[in-house]
Amino acid sequence: MQSVILGTAQWGLDYGATNAAGRLSDPAITSVVAAAVRAGIRTLDTAPGYGDAEVRIGSLAPAFAIQTKASVAEAGLGAVRASVEASLSRLRRDSLDAVLVHDWSAADQAHRMAAARELEVLRSEGLIGAVGVSPYDEGDLVAALECFSLLDVVQVAVSVLDQRLVGSPALAEVRARGGRVQARSVFLQGVALAPADHRLFGNHPDVARLRVLGNPLGLCLAYVLTLDWVDELVVAVTTEEELAQILGALEEPIPDVRWDLLASADEWLVDPRRWTAPTQGG
Repeated sequence: MQSVILGTAQWGLDYGATNAAGRLSDPAITSVVAAAVRAGIRTLDTAPGYGDAEVRIGSLAPAFAIQTKASVAEAGLGAVRASVEASLSRLRRDSLDAVLVHDWSAADQAHRMAAARELEVLRSEGLIGAVGVSPYDEGDLVAALECFSLLDVVQVAVSVLDQRLVGSPALAEVRARGGRVQARSVFLQGVALAPADHRLFGNHPDVARLRVLGNPLGLCLAYVLTLDWVDELVVAVTTEEELAQILGALEEPIPDVRWDLLASADEWLVDPRRWTAPTQGG
């Protein structure tokens, strides 16, 4: 089974299409952290763009390995080191386990090349253990393979609704070169779990189909377990009960389902960049 990484977007933002809890309180984070430790989860995924999540990690979860991001598309060339140093300060760390380019899809080639070179220098200096990108599509992955001499990790959006990267030659190449593949948005930012009365997604036929089949959360997790090219799974929760539900579902037998028939062909649904502002999570 893929190892689990705990996402922290809700630690600093009111994030997620179906997140009713909003930005988590300190007691809520403390509870989730304790549950994660008991479950053997040792890595947090965060980003400077997640509000004050990095600051809160520094004070509330100091014992975890940390994977954060650097944004480069709108910053000047040479901005990665400054971003990493600022993250180190907020997280109260001397080094980071991994840094990924967060807005790889939006960056032009010059910014991509500059970011790759800077990250590789920071890795050689020991400030970063692993470097990588967070892309959206096959073209982004191909560009990453061209820019990095050694790509340690890629974090891709994949879910039972969003199967666009299944069979990706670029993902196969990442793993062939020794890189890890992380699956993010396995619930499509909560869209796959949307109830029937959700104003934006509840009546979408592809979402409704999951409810008809039974347990959408279980289906989402079972699908990712079928992907032998996924090494790590990034999930975010708002309570320790949600974490227990996810970890329990990961232990369940994989149902006999035609997974390809559950993929959505609606690009608006599977690409959060196309959603309206109130639900867009970035």
